[in-house]
Amino acid sequence: MRDRARIDRLSPRAAGNIARGTVPQPVARSSSPQVALLHLQLSAGNEAVSRLLRRPTVQRRGRRSSGAEQLREGGAVTPGKTDVGGWQDADTSGPGWNASGREVGGVRRIPVDNLSGGLTDTVKRGASAEMTSEAADHRAIAILPKALVPTESVNVLVHLHGYAEDAESRPYAGWRQHRGGQVRDVDLDRVEAQLDSVGQPQLMAVLPQGGEQSQFGGEDGAHGLKFGPYLADVLAHLLQLHAFKGVKTAPTVNQVIVGAHSGGGHTTAAFLSGGGQIAGKGNPSQGRLGEVALFEAINGPSELKETWGWVKRELERLLKVLKSDIAPTAKDALVRDAPRLRAYSRRGGGYGGRHKQLEARIAGWLEQNASDLGPWRDRVGDLHRVVWTAVGHEHQVRERLDDALLALGDPARDRKTPIGPPQGTAGARPDPAPQQTKRSASETTSSSGAQLSVPAGLRVVVERLVIGGQTNAIDLTDAVFGVMHPELGGKAIPSDRADLQAEWRQLRKDIVRPALGAARTRKREQSNTSSKDEGIGSGTALPAGKTDGVATTSAQGTAPARPGKPASEKAAAAHPAEAAEWAQLNANVQKAFPNGFARYVQVRPLYAKRLGGEGPVAWLNALNFSFSFCGNQLSGLDPRLTGKLQAIEGQARALAGQVRSAGAPVVFAGAFQPRATTDKPDSLSDHALGLALHLNYANNPYIGRKGKTSTAAAAIIERIASGASHAEFWKEVGPQKKQSKHDRVVENYHAYAEVSDAVAAYFKLMDHLEGDQLAERKKEYDVVKSANSGRDPRNGFYAHTATSDGDPMLQLVLLLAEGAGLQWGGIYNSRPKDLHHFALKL
Repeated sequence: MRDRARIDRLSPRAAGNIARGTVPQPVARSSSPQVALLHLQLSAGNEAVSRLLRRPTVQRRGRRSSGAEQLREGGAVTPGKTDVGGWQDADTSGPGWNASGREVGGVRRIPVDNLSGGLTDTVKRGASAEMTSEAADHRAIAILPKALVPTESVNVLVHLHGYAEDAESRPYAGWRQHRGGQVRDVDLDRVEAQLDSVGQPQLMAVLPQGGEQSQFGGEDGAHGLKFGPYLADVLAHLLQLHAFKGVKTAPTVNQVIVGAHSGGGHTTAAFLSGGGQIAGKGNPSQGRLGEVALFEAINGPSELKETWGWVKRELERLLKVLKSDIAPTAKDALVRDAPRLRAYSRRGGGYGGRHKQLEARIAGWLEQNASDLGPWRDRVGDLHRVVWTAVGHEHQVRERLDDALLALGDPARDRKTPIGPPQGTAGARPDPAPQQTKRSASETTSSSGAQLSVPAGLRVVVERLVIGGQTNAIDLTDAVFGVMHPELGGKAIPSDRADLQAEWRQLRKDIVRPALGAARTRKREQSNTSSKDEGIGSGTALPAGKTDGVATTSAQGTAPARPGKPASEKAAAAHPAEAAEWAQLNANVQKAFPNGFARYVQVRPLYAKRLGGEGPVAWLNALNFSFSFCGNQLSGLDPRLTGKLQAIEGQARALAGQVRSAGAPVVFAGAFQPRATTDKPDSLSDHALGLALHLNYANNPYIGRKGKTSTAAAAIIERIASGASHAEFWKEVGPQKKQSKHDRVVENYHAYAEVSDAVAAYFKLMDHLEGDQLAERKKEYDVVKSANSGRDPRNGFYAHTATSDGDPMLQLVLLLAEGAGLQWGGIYNSRPKDLHHFALKL
């Protein structure tokens, strides 16, 4: 569990404080762990429990990286003392991860080169040249527990990395050191920390270095790696490097776990299609296949076919023996030693679809052969499983690798109720005791059966943090565990404290993951009724369902569809020119003017100013009041805007679906509004010309506006933002010199997302405050709510999907801003920002 139980790991500032023993005062003086956790979140900023929301600071090629890139680069981990090994051309700057072996917690990380097998291409061109100076050919990373006994056999994880062909979206070149000083296995995937955490001294890992599209060599030069000979080669090199002290021969290999992330599945699928055999003929010391662990690594129909084909062959091999007359003890041994499959994926997208098919095929086979499997059905069913996750594509390994490693020893361990072998079978383990003792709400039971002391109300606290936007199970567990064990001072769990390691895993399993699951369920339910939850303008929700036909794009013509209602005689006499124009407006336009002719007279000078003295009649009569976009009725838009929107509707619909799957709303509103610009009474609004629409417009928070209450609210937001690492928030989201529009949209979006979540967390703390503190916080709450059109500050002020793979909400914003060429109110030059506003500037 080294490097696991570190709250501070997510925040360099907090890390320094904890390391020096200067824990922020709210934590130090709190007697309640759940209140301490919330105080920690505020005192260290939201980043303390969700570094996904951190402001990026890494420089790459003269610009700041995006939040997603910063996350993939991971946090800095300080290596321990120098060890054997190293790559010849290793980057020696910074940590110099591959220049020599280094200790990481309780394991040794040893770079090995000059291998006879593996990739033959140096891969030093293209994107790799941007990311690293190190070559990729004939090399790997070996990870050995410090407690490994070289005279005993070992189990080995061979893990294959995904694609690395894009310096912008995939900034890790395999296991090579990034020019910023990070390596994927330590800083993102946390392979070393997870290998250490499972507490198995005879379990080591080998990470082959591959090419930009997950090529790992072999007979076909790409995806034909022979695992047995490759492992034998790596072990021989480790022996030459004296990595195994006191022995003259390398350890023999017992079982091999073949792991793969993303494009690494190409090699795994080829391996499985060949039968999944590790050892070459006559080489049993090269090991046998114990498990296949796929982390969103089924990349297409052919790989699904190969994976299912291997699973089916293994199942039928077991079935044949279980139906035979051999001794029950032999059957038990066969099931116990059978290879496992763990396939981890989110439910959405292409990976989710393929994993659902795999899950259905496994379930169908088990159902079809239930009678022949008899009492062995549950144990056989646990061997091959799809496991659903809730983290992005790049986080699959760091979230679940330890689960996969532990499944080698017990494939049923991650179930809430462990499934035992068949009752009454010789040699089988007994089922769990049937009786259930009633436990208090403040206790849970570890996988070893021991009760863990959990502070009352902790589940509620974790659920509130999840609702507030904290969605990473590892980060949440680190924070909870750190508060429950202040005696550790934020340091890693000692390697000899198996009880604390088990407690960390149990907290994640029984407290954190259920809270995340409940949050996902709530979000799915909310997305199904998003049109009801998201009021538009005055509070009337627009429909969010599918439309029956193609969106209407034609304008209603420049001539009035039907003469409108004339102004009253008294009003017409007072304003004869305006009355003449009013009479020419069609009925749809007239109905859109609140208070009718009186409003027209009021705003007519603004039209004249905006249109250079021209009358607005022809423009207004051309507006389309029956246009539909992504299932929402947009009333009163200019035909030039509707044409832009129609061109991107297919892409927008697809992204809208992804956004809703990620738990955020998608509601478009585009009602014609004849009024002045907010906070600018002398300027005509884009809505008054039908040139604007809103995305997720619900009690629109036009943040940072002027005025007594609004200015006070802006100051409160700025103070909260400062605690979340945005010290000069309003300057930060203002215009930046030499910054492209694209970069400005991306950086502002991430800043709004982070600060919005920080605001939500800040005001949710009211539930745990008392006395003067509660009164002061309530006062601030009322100010911010009033300044933001009544929107509850506990919900933040900006819906986003920054914690989801690909960030579909950001992609939707970019589609509107770049695909349709609209101006986003989130990049206004003035401080007031209209985050839901998109306008066509003519």
